[in-house]
Amino acid sequence: MKDYFTNIIKDKEEAKEFIVKLYLDGNMFVFDDPASSFVSNSTGEPAFTAEECEYLDARVTEVFQYMEDPFVLCLALVS
Repeated sequence: MKDYFTNIIKDKEEAKEFIVKLYLDGNMFVFDDPASSFVSNSTGEPAFTAEECEYLDARVTEVFQYMEDPFVLCLALVS
């Protein structure tokens, strides 16, 4: 499990760093849905373990506490 999955986000900069790390590691997913709903395109298996999903869902909640619209950054990264 990546360290940034478990690190509590405490401000806007950490929220941005979390999103960038997800992108750089190829783990970007749509924050509108729980992490458990995503599957690997190559295998069809869940993209994350159950434990990772718990942490990722918590981090996404924290992202929204510090960023009004994190989707702007997500779209900028994937475009």
